[in-house]
Amino acid sequence: MTLRASSKALVLLVLAACGGDQQQGVAEEDVPSIEVVRPQFERALVASDGTLLSPRDVVSGRNSLLVLDESADEVWELPLAPSSETRRVSRPRRFGQSGVFAYTQHSAGLSLLGVDGALRVMDAADPDKLERTIRAFAPRHRPVALGESESGGWVTVHSLLVLAGDAAADSVIVSVVDTAGRVTRRYGFERAGPSRPRMFVADFVSARALGDRIVIGGAEPARVITVTAARVTVDTLENVPVRELNANERAGLDRVRNDARAPQMLREARVPGGRPAVRGALPIDGGFLVVAQGREAAQFVDLYCGRSFARTVLARPTIEEIFVTTHGIVAIDAPRVSGADAPAMLSYYAASDFLSECAK
Repeated sequence: MTLRASSKALVLLVLAACGGDQQQGVAEEDVPSIEVVRPQFERALVASDGTLLSPRDVVSGRNSLLVLDESADEVWELPLAPSSETRRVSRPRRFGQSGVFAYTQHSAGLSLLGVDGALRVMDAADPDKLERTIRAFAPRHRPVALGESESGGWVTVHSLLVLAGDAAADSVIVSVVDTAGRVTRRYGFERAGPSRPRMFVADFVSARALGDRIVIGGAEPARVITVTAARVTVDTLENVPVRELNANERAGLDRVRNDARAPQMLREARVPGGRPAVRGALPIDGGFLVVAQGREAAQFVDLYCGRSFARTVLARPTIEEIFVTTHGIVAIDAPRVSGADAPAMLSYYAASDFLSECAK
């Protein structure tokens, strides 16, 4: 939600208060240890040259996982084959303040979406070489997700926050960019604004490009929106567990809402009844795997059979971040040993391994 400097700090404060920041989570002491299926593999996040990786994001590659490293803003490929080495494939940090917010392994080459609205396509044979740049949206939009469209172009998810005096509106937009650079809007909705008053803080929204579909998660109401070329499906979740805000979190939200610089819509925003119930979602046969947030930014994976909550299937105190990929869930755990050179641990859980859980 990139705005002019006077509003940017306020927006970031809102994101942090309602759980939408991009920082790694800090697990709480009373997080349970739950693991109903074993990971398909576990990997120490260290490259063959000794580089320690600190993932800002993890997406699916081609028979691999692509890790965007937070410390150096580099993309690394982690093959699914356990004997293969982790290798650096691109150094997008050279884009400077334009940075990388979303990325995908596109058939035309590794594609990077920056906060400046530029879609940068790297050479397929040399992912460090910039092949072309396409304007995906205006710089004042905020990039959320990037994928490959069914027609060989790109599909982007971005949001637009508009402030006008005491009024404000925040919209989520799904657009398709074809190979000629033409941009077509496919879907959109107002997350908060005149049509959805008081939702500015309560409705935290996330999005992922998962294969041929965009999956958007919303918190108020808890819902999963699946966008394909053919249709848009909205599944409102039922029997959603409420993980209540603690006193410090409520006080933080109150400070934001009472800020003299805040527009009227933010000052009147409803405080959410709990932490975001849908930080990410992966549709599976018969239901959904949903990433939810607990206290102090702890994260869980909840299983929904159909649209109804069934059980929590993944949680442990050491998890720092959970990412949804096209075919599974990636959990990043704190290093198992202390020391500056100790690597974080990555565990990959295949979505197919959870399919039998709804039959129990």
